Amino acid sequence: MAGRMQYILPLTNSKHVPVEEVGAKASRLAEMMAEGFPVPDGWVITDEAFQAFCTFNTISCDKPEEAFGNVISGSFPNDLEKEILATFQNTFEGRTFAVRSSSSAEDGLRFSMAGQFDTFLNVNRTGILQAVKKCWASRFGQPVTAYLRKRQAVGVPSMGVIIQEQIKPEFSGVIFTLDPVNKSTDYLIVEWVQGLGEKLVSGKVVPQRAYLRRTSPALPENLPKELAAPLVLLRNFALDAEKLFRQPIDMEWCCDAEGLYILQSRPVTGLSGENEVAWTNTNMAENFPTPLAPFAWSVVDAFYTSYMKCALRLFGWGDADLVRVNGVLTTLNGVHYGRIYYNLNSWYEVMHFFPIGHWLSKFLDTYIGQKTIISFHPTGVAQKAHGPLKKVADLLLFWPRLMSTLKRAKKRLDRFEPEFYRQRASWRTRSDVRGTAKSHCDTLQDLFRFVDNHWGPPVSADLKVMVSTGLLEVLAGRWISKDVNALMAKMMQGIEVKSTEPSKLIWSMSRMIKKDEGLLRLLKDGNYDAIEQALHEEQRSLLFSFMEDFGGRCYHDCMIIFPTFEERHDLFWDLVKSYATAPENSSKEWNRDAADEREQYVKDCLKSLSFWKRFVFKQVLLSAQKATGLRERGRLLQSLLFGEFRRVALGLGKHLAQKDHLQHAEDIFYLQLAEIRDLVEGKFQFPETVSEIVSLRKKAYAEAEDAEPPEFFLTERGAYYKTDHVFEQGPATCSLRGIGVSGGKKVGKVKVILDPASGHALQHGDILVTRTTDPGWTPLFFIAGGLILEKGGMLSHGAIVAREFGIPAIVDMQRATEILKDGEMIEIDGTAGTVTLLHEQKESNVHV
Repeated sequence: MAGRMQYILPLTNSKHVPVEEVGAKASRLAEMMAEGFPVPDGWVITDEAFQAFCTFNTISCDKPEEAFGNVISGSFPNDLEKEILATFQNTFEGRTFAVRSSSSAEDGLRFSMAGQFDTFLNVNRTGILQAVKKCWASRFGQPVTAYLRKRQAVGVPSMGVIIQEQIKPEFSGVIFTLDPVNKSTDYLIVEWVQGLGEKLVSGKVVPQRAYLRRTSPALPENLPKELAAPLVLLRNFALDAEKLFRQPIDMEWCCDAEGLYILQSRPVTGLSGENEVAWTNTNMAENFPTPLAPFAWSVVDAFYTSYMKCALRLFGWGDADLVRVNGVLTTLNGVHYGRIYYNLNSWYEVMHFFPIGHWLSKFLDTYIGQKTIISFHPTGVAQKAHGPLKKVADLLLFWPRLMSTLKRAKKRLDRFEPEFYRQRASWRTRSDVRGTAKSHCDTLQDLFRFVDNHWGPPVSADLKVMVSTGLLEVLAGRWISKDVNALMAKMMQGIEVKSTEPSKLIWSMSRMIKKDEGLLRLLKDGNYDAIEQALHEEQRSLLFSFMEDFGGRCYHDCMIIFPTFEERHDLFWDLVKSYATAPENSSKEWNRDAADEREQYVKDCLKSLSFWKRFVFKQVLLSAQKATGLRERGRLLQSLLFGEFRRVALGLGKHLAQKDHLQHAEDIFYLQLAEIRDLVEGKFQFPETVSEIVSLRKKAYAEAEDAEPPEFFLTERGAYYKTDHVFEQGPATCSLRGIGVSGGKKVGKVKVILDPASGHALQHGDILVTRTTDPGWTPLFFIAGGLILEKGGMLSHGAIVAREFGIPAIVDMQRATEILKDGEMIEIDGTAGTVTLLHEQKESNVHV
């Protein structure tokens, strides 16, 4: 018997025991116990004990029908029986036990076998041996045999048996971090019954159900009072388990007067197949807050393919290499309800083109604010793209290329910016008002060619942000604090970014206008045409500078369908009018106080670190801060690029309207690029159907605007998110709590703005509340006293610019535009991520 494994092990000692010996359930419970989860104490009888039992009773596992009865009638070997009985001789005097199966085939990624093996509750000491035999026998039972045959599983699974103290719960239930029906993760689903959970598993009773927002600790109303505190803990433990096992999970739990207990955790099955696609619009929703018009979708889809080609070229990929992985590069994004989503399978696949694919995938999650963790296994398409020598060369040169790309990001962008403006002048010359339809199409082709061949510098800036902030998050979590969000928000506060330059120009114009009573009167009256005619040379020069550098942008500039400042000067003058009401001392250095506070905070955080850790952390932090500024410069150029797509498309629209293909020039936005080219070249097969196509798409676009598909979900490849699931997210709690991304507190009036181009009337000090913002919104931040967004993350544009201006900001505050009302007084706390309603009634002055 020397060297044999113990027949029975404490769960606390089972973490590193092979799953084949203790089963998946016991292995996961042991991992969770080691991480501090509240798992009841217990033991696991190993599969080796079962093998010894079978040897002693000469039981063959090859014939399940005979084995079942033989196990039930068999006798324990003397040494095994003594070991089991000795373990429980003086344990939990007067208490009962739960005896549960733990098969190696149970709770897997392909299938769970939930409910197929036997569990026995309230077992006393004298009944433990018989309950263990029944658990062993259930592996040969008809349900298990039929299940394995249907799933084409080979052989008989090994099994451990868990024995734990029986909890006498007030409530028992299960929590899912992914909705098993629509496969969305926006809400965690909790179900429970009173008493033991067997009633829920057996389906004998209809459970109670609650929906917990993944990103908010707020609880639904009308919960049993005894469940409030356990559910807060349960939500946190479920998300922690998801991180631990790197997979959406469902977790069994119970609670009594003593507290919460975790009984089991398993991955949600069916997520690892090759036909499963993970979709997220995290980060995308900032730039594309509503459905995309067909023209915009075709532009954006092609843009991202070219973007990734530029990224790969930075690492030595040639055109032949890119052709071989074209299937991945052309599926980086998709659309559901007209909204653009990242195809995470393709993005993660690209990350795994490189030696540190696992880490790059994690850094990508940080960069886009991706919250749901999924296991990803690359298909190896990159390995097929390269020959043996190329693979070796790529491996050896990866680190030098990466370091060169990160180090040279600023120099590359410095050279790229003037080149972009030179190209823009060329595009405008070719497709001015006198241009032909063909010259407009040629300009569109040039725009794409420019991105495909020259967009590397903005890509390198994005890569620098992704790597440096991802690494910063890792170091901050390991060396300083687990509250990484709050820590990074403070450390990235007050960074000067290009996005604030339009605000400085508008501020200067407002000060000039205020010194001239005649101009000020025209401004107040909204007589903008007259004011432009009356401008002096310096003021006219300032207006020209704004329009030249920033006029090609608009609110929601990536959507392409919204008018730019060049098209509508009134949008510029509306901002000047609002700035004119701001106090004179608003012209101070906006980010100075925030920067000083940041520096002191960093010093305080790093005091406890060793010299070398402090040195490394400072270098990574500095890199992340500089990279954020570079990224905003690149983001501005992207806005201007999309503005050029809009300008050329409108020119084409006028030509097509003149030929009666379209009723209005703006209708061109409801055609895709390929369709427009075919119309111009005489290749559109049934041109008489164009007006009907446009009409149908306008209707579908309007319907899609009313839908609210989830942030993250999974579908089968080629499937689209179903209509009947869109509104099944559950009764979200009206809680004004989100993620703090820019610290500080501010009291002010609520101003809800969905489209600034329709008029905003934002006054100095108002709290700006909207769904999401992009760089076109930046001038409003100077007026605002605080910012509340329904979407966004730590690196979203709204968060970055709010930190630059030093105003408190909260993102991911669900339904904020519905719950908060114009004129309502609130206090926003950008550090805690909470809002306080300040009604006159004392009882209303509470956090919600």
